[in-house]
Amino acid sequence: MAPQSEFVFEPFRLDAINDRLLRDGKAIHLTPKAFSLLRYLADHSDQLVTKEALLNTLWPNIAVTDAVLTVCIGEIRKALGDISTKPKFIETVHRRGYRFLAPVRNGVQRAATTTQDIRFCSTVDGVRIAYSTMGNGPPMVIPPQLVTHLEADLVEGPLADVYEALARRHTLVRFDMRGTGLSDRDAPLSSEHHFVLDLEAVVDELKLERFPLYGLCGGALLALRYYAKHPNRVSQLVFYGTDLEPVGRERKRQREVTISVMRASWEVGSKMRVERLMPHGGTREDVERLARWLRLSVSSEALERLMALRQKRDDVTPILANVSVPTLVIHRRGDHVPFSGGRELAAKIPGARLLALEGYNHLPATREEAMELVTPVVSFLAEDQARTL
Repeated sequence: MAPQSEFVFEPFRLDAINDRLLRDGKAIHLTPKAFSLLRYLADHSDQLVTKEALLNTLWPNIAVTDAVLTVCIGEIRKALGDISTKPKFIETVHRRGYRFLAPVRNGVQRAATTTQDIRFCSTVDGVRIAYSTMGNGPPMVIPPQLVTHLEADLVEGPLADVYEALARRHTLVRFDMRGTGLSDRDAPLSSEHHFVLDLEAVVDELKLERFPLYGLCGGALLALRYYAKHPNRVSQLVFYGTDLEPVGRERKRQREVTISVMRASWEVGSKMRVERLMPHGGTREDVERLARWLRLSVSSEALERLMALRQKRDDVTPILANVSVPTLVIHRRGDHVPFSGGRELAAKIPGARLLALEGYNHLPATREEAMELVTPVVSFLAEDQARTL
């Protein structure tokens, strides 16, 4: 794989081909060694980079002291407007090294192609929720999975291609539920029923009268709970990668292991979490990227509480027999979320259609896998809307 040639960490762009640091298109001067140091840190964002590694990489076979790093870091901080006591970009890890804090994306490989409008609303219990709209066409509401971040989702998130493709046909409505993303992080996470309040606040703020709900992965539970309260406002339901059965012993054991690792190291635990969700076809760079997205989207403590809530979830299967809107259920045969769960979900909803996909990944590892979560959904909604005309 070719070395990354362009690093974007807003509002800066580091052009590694032409050795330039840019802000709003204007070049910012850095000495060659300071530029090389910044590039190395950006290329290892959110990782502890030891002083020894930096000295061996940037000053190979030359006897220098830590003082040269201090000088270069000071120069970089001045160029970025960073403050060592309250860093936004470079954190000093005492006696060990440095960590680049800001989210970094490859300016060549990915940039969001569809703009989104991010705004805020408040729930009936006073929690501030961030929501976004993007694209054109009839509305489609996507409840969040376990974790989202409206901005990072379109840069490093696992469903970026899905969102952007859907937004070409629909006005996509998304939001970060309480405790995650850009919404209030300090809101209590004591019941999954509180997340229904978040969804209610968003669709009421947008004055949406009737709309389809696309429950991707864990978002299906929220979609069902909202439908149970407001059946007349939901026009269609779509589910992907959903299992409403009680969590089995093996999955409980895997979650306990993941939580133990998260408590010991959020960096290592975040990688373990995303590796389980994308075990086939993903590269090491994919895992690093998604782990950064996860750490940006939620704290390890909040994720542990969310996982505990999901494990203690109440039984929503009584809702299924009362679903009276057209429903599509999509599931991969080799998903770690058992295919039998998707089959049961479709069987218990009157008239639901089941679409079985081949493959093993819960999260799409390629654009082709992402489009398998878009094309049949767009067709399904269009067909149903045509029948009602």
